[in-house]
Amino acid sequence: MRVYPIAIGTAEGRLDPANIAQSRQEYDAATLREIARITDGEFFEASTMESLRETFANIDKLEKSDARSASVIDARELYLWFLGAAFLLAFLSLSSFALVPLPAP
Repeated sequence: MRVYPIAIGTAEGRLDPANIAQSRQEYDAATLREIARITDGEFFEASTMESLRETFANIDKLEKSDARSASVIDARELYLWFLGAAFLLAFLSLSSFALVPLPAP
């Protein structure tokens, strides 16, 4: 399996020091390059959103594979349970009339 490491940000560290919420830590480019070399992949650096899009487009061109999917549909008829419950309730309703006599006029 090929691995394509992508270093997002800059080698110096954070992209925006003023905004701590969106800060990113430094990355180890040497280790990421080694991972790419071992797996016969390629190392990418992206410091802007446009360069990240280009990186994904390049990886998409490098790795093309056919996606296969199989759909399994388990068709079970469940109406019999509802029909049985309806008959049972109808029987209980009719038997309650037999057990409790109607009031005399």
